[in-house]
Amino acid sequence: VDLDNIVKFMKKDFKKSSSVTYPFLNDNDFSLFKLKYQMALMTVKGKFLELSDYYDKNKEITPIEHMKSRIKKNDEIIRKLISKDRTISVENIEKYVNDFAGFRVVCSFVSDLEFLKEYIRNDTDFKILDEKDYLTKPKESGYRGYHFLVGVPVYTLEGVEYVKVEIQLRTVAMEMWASLEEKIG
Repeated sequence: VDLDNIVKFMKKDFKKSSSVTYPFLNDNDFSLFKLKYQMALMTVKGKFLELSDYYDKNKEITPIEHMKSRIKKNDEIIRKLISKDRTISVENIEKYVNDFAGFRVVCSFVSDLEFLKEYIRNDTDFKILDEKDYLTKPKESGYRGYHFLVGVPVYTLEGVEYVKVEIQLRTVAMEMWASLEEKIG
């Protein structure tokens, strides 16, 4: 299967609305599904803003340079599910796309990164599902960073649900490398 051609076809022949880009998904179901992930990202962002604010109020240098969050784009989700030989559905996104919601924290130094790793590990709201250490074992491309896959509590009408969020930790230098790698790769 030529994934790039499938995604190009879908981008060209379908408009940007979720019901058309995701022809197999129900609009309402997907909107509610996506909302849970947006709420999870707001929770993660709030925790890191609170940490940064603590340092600012105590006139200390914050370990956080900047933060960025995103929900994976429709064509990227389609490409990922097709590459895993899965049908396009809300259930399969939830089950097989671990980085549907992503949050990146960029810091100045590796020592800040080590502090942030412990901060995440000690946060009782996060359920750590997986960790990937690209600091001591960089990718073949030279990429370095530290990734957590965490379950974040989201409160719905049915009760508490833990939603997967990938948290990436990088230094400014690692962020620059990853950005350049993405542009030339």
